[in-house]
Amino acid sequence: MNRYLLILFLITLFAKAESYGQSQRLMVNRAPFSSGTNDEFSPVFYKGGIVFCSNQRDNSLVSYKDGQNRLFNIFYVTLKDSKGWKHPKLLAKEITTDVNDGPVTFNENGNIMYYSRNNSIENFLRNISDTANKLGIYSAELINGIWTNIKPFTYNKPLYSFCTPALTPDGERIYFSSDMPGGNGGMDLYYCDRGNNDWDQPVNLGPVINTPDNESFPFAGRYGKLFFASDDMKVLAGRTCFIPRK
Repeated sequence: MNRYLLILFLITLFAKAESYGQSQRLMVNRAPFSSGTNDEFSPVFYKGGIVFCSNQRDNSLVSYKDGQNRLFNIFYVTLKDSKGWKHPKLLAKEITTDVNDGPVTFNENGNIMYYSRNNSIENFLRNISDTANKLGIYSAELINGIWTNIKPFTYNKPLYSFCTPALTPDGERIYFSSDMPGGNGGMDLYYCDRGNNDWDQPVNLGPVINTPDNESFPFAGRYGKLFFASDDMKVLAGRTCFIPRK
């Protein structure tokens, strides 16, 4: 699993670079702050640093199961100087739960986030064999340096997972992965456009993108380009496509 998550980490960094039209050749190196022993994935640039998911802390877990049965949390790392990085720390205690947190996506101003989290966060539900505690998408608002107004995504459902959200640069569309009924396989990619007061109904991206297996970890670049991962052997992880906007 470490290799798969490392691939996702590198793909997302490439996607970010590509979305801004960088044309120079790039060299791939493991980030200096990456431990090499933990799972670290889904990086996004934020306020001069990088926010990513990691199971650095040794805890039990309800979903996102790995071989060591540890929880995933949202970490933030910034540059120490021109040559090094500081030690990663939790992004914010107010959004950190006793179950799984992340991945995360931010609006352009960095004051609104959408992130994945287990729906039930009570301690007594932290049972490693429990698969009923599904993932949901939640939003939070940064006010006076504190993440507050935590709200569930309109379409979260207790019987199905909604996870790995990705906002478009203009904040008017959100992509995510879900195993709700009506899809093409296990986890499918969906999107919602912003309506007057909330998000419009989810739209499945269809069989051109979704396969009988799992698609997840979308990244919405500029100019309608979408990056995502698939575990279908016929689809390369990180395949890109263009999603026209109405």
